[in-house]
Amino acid sequence: MRHALALGLAATLVSGIAVAHHNDDWDWHYNGDEGWNMAFYGIPESGSSGIIMRCEKPGTLALNMGFAGSEVGKRKDGEAVQFQVFVDMPKWQRKAYTISGKVMKDESEGDTITASVPANHPLVSAIASGNGTTMGTKTTWLPLKGAAEVVQTLLTKCR
Repeated sequence: MRHALALGLAATLVSGIAVAHHNDDWDWHYNGDEGWNMAFYGIPESGSSGIIMRCEKPGTLALNMGFAGSEVGKRKDGEAVQFQVFVDMPKWQRKAYTISGKVMKDESEGDTITASVPANHPLVSAIASGNGTTMGTKTTWLPLKGAAEVVQTLLTKCR
């Protein structure tokens, strides 16, 4: 029941990604209210989010990646998908991280990809390091300014 509720909450939080880079209210946030431990890029209490990293169980994060909706294409709801997330690093370096997840289609909220990863997954480590400037797919990018502190807080709470 809690897992279904979490996925519903995650789907609700992922709307509005298309305007993320046009709205100054979008930022990285941590939410530890009511037993939820999550880091997200979005607008608090608005239902708009580009990525949610939630403590699924100690040492494991559930990722709900609205920014990766462009990778869904014609895939069906629940279909397994593998794609790359890129992180831009200093000195014009770009690192690629492969994510395996599942498609989550919602007509009102848009397409997302969900995945479960260990807390020490290389993508999570790259974000928590504070070295990256942006992350994204081939078509959608999110800024990483402020992400390191928020994700580090989540990782501390998710031990």
